[in-house]
Amino acid sequence: MDGFNESGYADEYDGLASKRDEKQIFRTFTPRDVAAGAWIKDLVENGYRTGKKSGRRVIDEEGFFMSDEMQEVGVLSIAPALSALLFELAQLKNGDDSSISKDAQPFEKTVAEKSHVLNSVTNSVCRLLAECYPYGVKDNLNDIESVLFSSMPFYDDKTMEENPGWESGGYLDTASWVFLVADSIEGFLNRLEHVTPEVYKKLKWEVKGSDFSEQLTTDEVKKAVRNLYLGSVKVTCDCIVRSGDKRDGRVLGWSFRRMEKGAEPSLYFSYVASTVYLGLHKRFDGGSGKISKLRAFEQELLYRAGQSEDALANEMKNFAFFRDITKPEQFKKKLAWLAQDRFCGYDEFKKFAEFLKELSADDKQELDLLYNYINKGQPLTYKFDEADADGGFSLLKQATVSLAEMLWNEGFGNSADKLPFKKHMAKGPCFQDGTPVDLSVVRQSNHNNSFFNNLFVIGIVLNSAYDEELRKKSPEEYGKMLNTFQLSIQNTQRCYGEIEEEGLLYKIDSYILDFAEKVDGESAELAKQLRKINMAVVPLMPLLLKNNNLMNEYVVKYPQKEMKESLKDIIKNKKRDKDKRSIWVWDRDGYNAITNYYYIDSLIAFYRYYEKYEEVLIKNDERFNSRVNELVFKKEQEKTEALTSLENNYAGILAEKDLQISGMRSVLKGLARLVLNEMVDLVDEYLKPEKLFGDLTEDERIGRDKVVETLKSFDKDTDGVKISKLINITEKLQILSLLTMDHDRQIGDVIKSGFADAKNRSDSPNTVINNVLGKDGGSSDYMRNLILSLAAKPSSGNGGDDN
Repeated sequence: MDGFNESGYADEYDGLASKRDEKQIFRTFTPRDVAAGAWIKDLVENGYRTGKKSGRRVIDEEGFFMSDEMQEVGVLSIAPALSALLFELAQLKNGDDSSISKDAQPFEKTVAEKSHVLNSVTNSVCRLLAECYPYGVKDNLNDIESVLFSSMPFYDDKTMEENPGWESGGYLDTASWVFLVADSIEGFLNRLEHVTPEVYKKLKWEVKGSDFSEQLTTDEVKKAVRNLYLGSVKVTCDCIVRSGDKRDGRVLGWSFRRMEKGAEPSLYFSYVASTVYLGLHKRFDGGSGKISKLRAFEQELLYRAGQSEDALANEMKNFAFFRDITKPEQFKKKLAWLAQDRFCGYDEFKKFAEFLKELSADDKQELDLLYNYINKGQPLTYKFDEADADGGFSLLKQATVSLAEMLWNEGFGNSADKLPFKKHMAKGPCFQDGTPVDLSVVRQSNHNNSFFNNLFVIGIVLNSAYDEELRKKSPEEYGKMLNTFQLSIQNTQRCYGEIEEEGLLYKIDSYILDFAEKVDGESAELAKQLRKINMAVVPLMPLLLKNNNLMNEYVVKYPQKEMKESLKDIIKNKKRDKDKRSIWVWDRDGYNAITNYYYIDSLIAFYRYYEKYEEVLIKNDERFNSRVNELVFKKEQEKTEALTSLENNYAGILAEKDLQISGMRSVLKGLARLVLNEMVDLVDEYLKPEKLFGDLTEDERIGRDKVVETLKSFDKDTDGVKISKLINITEKLQILSLLTMDHDRQIGDVIKSGFADAKNRSDSPNTVINNVLGKDGGSSDYMRNLILSLAAKPSSGNGGDDN
């Protein structure tokens, strides 16, 4: 399947990503539930072998095979492959989920009755039970000790018959895979019962071992799977290697199986054990902080219990009261006792009681499993005093944190010259003793595991959450650790690129188990046989990706360019069929059940990152652009409406002004007529010679003849011509100011009144004109100026403007 996009566009992401939009910072990826449909189809078609295989005696039915090179079926082929399939199925959404993607097939359709996918799951579960219950399931449902964790198909039946096998101690790597798949099976069955009860009721379980064949009920299958889960935790606890024989000896790491004493720890198996602890924490905490709340209450109870010697205090001390967590009435009574101030502060009890009220019935069942089966009634507070405590959760937490602290500050192993990983790991790959790797040594060797060591250390630290403890104790050291981890991953990738360019990836791309020489006597023969097997247990590239994902999930909580580069590496390693068509199983050298799981895990981890950090920004960007466009449209609409409103208002104002102007013009015309008539009277009055000549000085009389001539012309003119000449030789601005009413507000009042009572008022037209042309008694000044102007500028006699 080369792509998901309608356009058929495929690039380095094999169609998972949409064609690049230069306007976007982030690319859009195919929805996870759509992509999962293709992953499921290809895994079932390319990893599930049908028919019989003559060389396989325990299981001769169809099944997930180990690899193209080892086409055998065993617990170490079933568990990783089935985990990947269930992991993929978990990405599908129910048909009634409103968030289901347009092109996605819903969960219930994928696992419909008699579907190939459902058969693959149920048959795989039956084969897994047959591998882990070699003497039958029904008779051993109450005996966890009877569960077998072998290394099949790496360590085959013939070898087991000839030499001591796994009966006296399970194989840790197998336990870690079974732990993972058992958890997934439980989740799958619970979902199937809830979503498709009609399919769930018809499930058939036929378990065929080498010496038995049984039909199981679904309840019996659930019980058997739960035993696998608990047995895996027990094996993981049993394989701890300590300094000395005592349970409270210092943790040095983990070995591949339980040892009595003197075993040599392995960094790989120590990493495997840390993944089991992380799986426990994820299941029971679920990101809700339940574990930390429970621990806080435990510490308070333990402190209070230490203050009293009575029976209740002792019961509190060993936490037996938590055995009643699923029995509300009994539990309520004991909580009531705890509420007494002498045992526990009332506030602490009340806080815990409120916390319990929030828990559903399923939550209480989970707490019951955690406290009373996994942790054997012990407190979750992992630094406890009981030397013989058997609390799996607490024990694994304590051991992984202790180991992580030692790896960071002291190094790994028993050698005296070991170095703490914080000293050199930033430079690139390190050997197991903490010293830097010389790439020339890698080139000269047939195979080299050193590229994995730093990644195991980072995984152990993050899985145990030792980094969080360091953050609280020493923020400065915590900062150095995170910087070291990032540099380590980057430099390991750089060195990986150098080796790849030289065509030598085959030397480093898989971790080949090298079983330690130092084991107890009971395990010596088994270790000898295992050294003969070329057991590749983890591929480098997906482990690099897994560490990147851990850093992103727990440390670097923001978008990172490196995540897209990691996805390209995932896609690059996909398997190709005979037609060179890319299919959704890994790796490029051929199918491998373990490698395939790691790549699927990395792929889904990328989607978790993408949905949390990039898709939300893309959606915000889309919503932002949509909102911007909406606002722009709204603003444009508002602007248009506002302009239209303004235009309408302005048109109304203009119409109103036109009416006012029209009225004003009428008034002004009337005023002009009044002014002209009054001025004609004034001119006639002042043109009398005795008035004019009586005020002239001797010098002014020099132009007397011209003045007389002008005055005679006035006498012959009509009133209109007189006024025209008068305007041409006087200050026009005085009259213009009068006509436009800028001279005096009184004129406006005169206009408004329409001169109705002008004769009886001081602001009559005559008075106004007198005010303009000159006050009473001062009119001679005006006339003097008039005569001087007339003398200086002779009129043409036609009333025109001679200026």
